[in-house]
Amino acid sequence: MAVRTKPLDSFVPDFAKVAIMRAMLQDLRIGSNDLGSRLPEAGNSDEISRLSRTFNHMLDRVQASVNQVRTVTDSVAHDLKSLVTWIRGRLEA
Repeated sequence: MAVRTKPLDSFVPDFAKVAIMRAMLQDLRIGSNDLGSRLPEAGNSDEISRLSRTFNHMLDRVQASVNQVRTVTDSVAHDLKSLVTWIRGRLEA
């Protein structure tokens, strides 16, 4: 008869998992100008590793969204400048 064992993360209390994640996030400085920071990922399949992968995936999506917003904002700003320049030219003529 085989002995069933629990994964290691089932023995780690929840408060310890929170403390581990806080320690990992402490070094991670994310700002609107620097979205390239990521949590280190271990090759394990424990809860902390899955959480790190999920968090990094979320950061990838946030970074892609911010880049899209910047691109649209730059495009709109350029179009508005062109329109204002055209209107000013017509008024001064």
